[in-house]
Amino acid sequence: IGAKNKVNIMLAIKNTTLWSVLIGMSFTLIFLAFGKLFIDFITDIQAVREMARAYLNYLIIAPLITLWCFELDGIFIGANQFKAMRNTMIISMLGFFAIKLLLNNYYNTGLWLAFLSYFLLRAMTMSWVLIKNDYFIPHFFSKPNI
Repeated sequence: IGAKNKVNIMLAIKNTTLWSVLIGMSFTLIFLAFGKLFIDFITDIQAVREMARAYLNYLIIAPLITLWCFELDGIFIGANQFKAMRNTMIISMLGFFAIKLLLNNYYNTGLWLAFLSYFLLRAMTMSWVLIKNDYFIPHFFSKPNI
């Protein structure tokens, strides 16, 4: 972005995204395999353990949902796109509050869904900025011309 070299930018985005997906999948598998043990490790209060286990599935899928916005955070920070990042966070925050209000009667489930939706909205809005600036799809899946 600073050097105006789209080929290098696309290669960097592609490589870091692949690593993000691998790490996110790894955490998902770790939470899937050891989530109950982790809960047992952090508390010995049976009521807390039962409550935590009731929401464990949200923790298991969270890395697969959040990896996209965290990946894009790194791209935006590296590109000094703080204004665009702030704007996408404001839009996502408004979406979070709207979803939370709609799901308010679902208590913790509603909060988890709103929280995960917030991360999806962040990824979607930041992706839109990259698409708008021609740094993303469909070029992401093609081999760059060097």
